[in-house]
Amino acid sequence: MKETIEYFGECTAYSAKGHFKSADFRRILVYFLVIINIAFSVFSLLDILGDTTIKIIGVTSLFASFLVLMYQTKDEADYISNSMKAGEEYLKLHNDIFVMHTTGNLTLKEIDEIKDKVNKLNSKKKPSISFIAKYWAKRAIEKSGEMKIWWK
Repeated sequence: MKETIEYFGECTAYSAKGHFKSADFRRILVYFLVIINIAFSVFSLLDILGDTTIKIIGVTSLFASFLVLMYQTKDEADYISNSMKAGEEYLKLHNDIFVMHTTGNLTLKEIDEIKDKVNKLNSKKKPSISFIAKYWAKRAIEKSGEMKIWWK
């Protein structure tokens, strides 16, 4: 029974951190794309670079503008807040599991309740976690110590 609760603790920890890092990554990406647009607009206005360079900058700026617009559509605009909400839900469940783990003497009923909560949360509609955010979350937990690793 202890291994089961530790497994649920590990899963919820990585899911929580993954959703938080997904939101962070999307926020950074949108800011970066806006900065690219501003910087490249200034370069093209100053006209200090050659014609070929200005054309490359223009195409890059157009692509960055397209990505910013795509990320700001209705479904995508809610991505950051939905990722944060999902991360908070997983973190709350993770903390509940940790408390149960530290008290010890878990019953099958308590483990079934946790299993049902985890399954319910897993089947809920939520934003996906990008591969970059998965890597970033894993690194944050295992290398940076952003979470206490109690499940190992």
